[in-house]
Amino acid sequence: MMPRLIVLAVATSLLSCAPTGRSANQTREVVGTIYVTGNEPFTRLALQAEDGNRYILKCEKDLEETLGRSQGKKYALQFSVLEVLPEGMVITVISAKPADK
Repeated sequence: MMPRLIVLAVATSLLSCAPTGRSANQTREVVGTIYVTGNEPFTRLALQAEDGNRYILKCEKDLEETLGRSQGKKYALQFSVLEVLPEGMVITVISAKPADK
């Protein structure tokens, strides 16, 4: 009887700590200016946000090419994941559209 209670208690506590997935799939928006950071051959696209934060951009190849040609322009980016890595905050971009000036 006692081992069953222990297993039940552990399983319940683990399930209550598991993420629901709701916040992980939320999309957010950030507006700022596109720029390139780093030195060749290790350059990366980034965004200088209006709130002062800087984000490194992770996106699909076609979107990366479009944004790469848009350096210095203001964009609104929809993103789903924010990671804090040693090189800075990295966002996974879902979509991008030119922002109003």
